[in-house]
Amino acid sequence: MTNPANVVSMYGFVATEPKANTTAGGAVRCSFRLAVGKGRKGENGREMADFFTVVTWRDTAKFCQNYVRKGRLVSICGQLTTYSFTGQDNSSRTEYQIEADSVRFISTGNRQTEAAPPPPAPDDYMPVDDPDMPF
Repeated sequence: MTNPANVVSMYGFVATEPKANTTAGGAVRCSFRLAVGKGRKGENGREMADFFTVVTWRDTAKFCQNYVRKGRLVSICGQLTTYSFTGQDNSSRTEYQIEADSVRFISTGNRQTEAAPPPPAPDDYMPVDDPDMPF
């Protein structure tokens, strides 16, 4: 029997500005919410999404603190974690979050990116019209 693996990989838009802090032991922690589309639209015609809390540590947290911004399209890889606590109303609660080992940019952050224009042809460019060329 193989051992089960706790691996989460997804991409979506950063929904909140990352919040960073440093623990008493000196480790940097950064968290943000990630909006991941469900691939279908709701009754209002807008795309439906799930929102996940993403937590990063140390160098990945520093990267997120310095470069990740609300609206950016990122991919994350990590593990699903849970923790339990007692809420203000004395009820037991369980929270789920993703501890990301890797956060990578997918786009420039502009949802409506335009295709880049082709680079200009070099000054010495000459089109070839040869029927014997195989392509």
